[in-house]
Amino acid sequence: MALGRNIIINWLIKSKAIKDDERELYEYALNSMVLLLSPAIISITIGCIMGIPVNGIFMVMPFLFLRKFSGGYHARHAWTCFVGSSILVTLFLWISTKINSGILLYVVTVISVVELCVFSPIQSGNRNIEGKEKYIYKKVVMSQLAIYIIAAIMAYIFKKEIFSICIFLGIILTSIMQLPSVIKIFICWRILQEKGKTNEESINIINGIMYDDTNVNTSYGGDK
Repeated sequence: MALGRNIIINWLIKSKAIKDDERELYEYALNSMVLLLSPAIISITIGCIMGIPVNGIFMVMPFLFLRKFSGGYHARHAWTCFVGSSILVTLFLWISTKINSGILLYVVTVISVVELCVFSPIQSGNRNIEGKEKYIYKKVVMSQLAIYIIAAIMAYIFKKEIFSICIFLGIILTSIMQLPSVIKIFICWRILQEKGKTNEESINIINGIMYDDTNVNTSYGGDK
C-alpha cells in the first residue's frame, strides 16, 4: 500500500499537480481515503463473489461509519489488516445467510451497542483524541447507533429481514474490532491498580498506552 501511495504522490509531483513540500499532507489524505474505503471495497467485493452483494453493502455501512469514530484495534501492517478484514467480512457475510432475526442476534447486538457506547472512542497509535473531541466522537457513535437500530427495526417491519440482520451484524463487527483494545484496557487497569495507582493516574496512563501502543509492562511507571 505504501508503494502504491508513493507512486501516486510522485506522479502528482512530476505532473506539477502538487508541490514537493505538500507530499506529507497528500500522503496522509491518500492514506486516510484508502483506510476509509477499503472496508467497503472488501465487503462489497466478497459479497459479489458469494452472490450476496446487498448483504455486503448493508453490513459494511454501519461498520464503515461507526469505525471511524469508535476506534479500536489497528493492525501494524496493511497486509495483516487486509487479510484479517477479509476473513472477518467473509465470516460475517456467511453468518448473514445462516441466521434469522431472533433473541440471540438481539442480545449480542445489545451487548455490542453497550460496549460501543461505553468505550468509544478508543484511540490508537495513529491519532490522539483528547478533551472535547473525545466527547464529540462518543456522541457521534451513540447517534449513529440510534439511527442504525431504528433503520434495522424499520427494515424488519417492512419485511426486509436480511437488511435488518446485516445492519445488526455490522454493529457487532464494529464492537469485535474494539475487543482487543478493551481487553488491553482491562489488563492495564488491573496492573495499575495492583501497583497502587489512583483512578485518575490509571486513566491518564492507559490513555498514553493506547496512544503510544507500547508494552504495558514498560508504560505504567511503577516498580516491578
